[in-house]
Amino acid sequence: MTITLEQIRKKYPTCHYEPDPSCYKCHGSGEFITKNDGMSHACICIYIQHDYSEEIGKALGKWAGEQLKSLREESQQSDERTDESKPAE
Repeated sequence: MTITLEQIRKKYPTCHYEPDPSCYKCHGSGEFITKNDGMSHACICIYIQHDYSEEIGKALGKWAGEQLKSLREESQQSDERTDESKPAE
């Protein structure tokens, strides 16, 4: 089933393009489910011209992964500092 721009705009009113049937992320549905939270999210292909959406989507995914890794490392370091400041029992 092909989803039209009018149909996808009902859920994502600021999108600019119909979903790309060849999109590696959504396969033409306009949204995808993430492994981390199991929630449905808008795909990049409904916001970016299809010629560029795959490249930009992969770059954003890489950046988001790096940010998540950095946040986890910072959180772990913060936890370690907190543990060191606790008095010994």
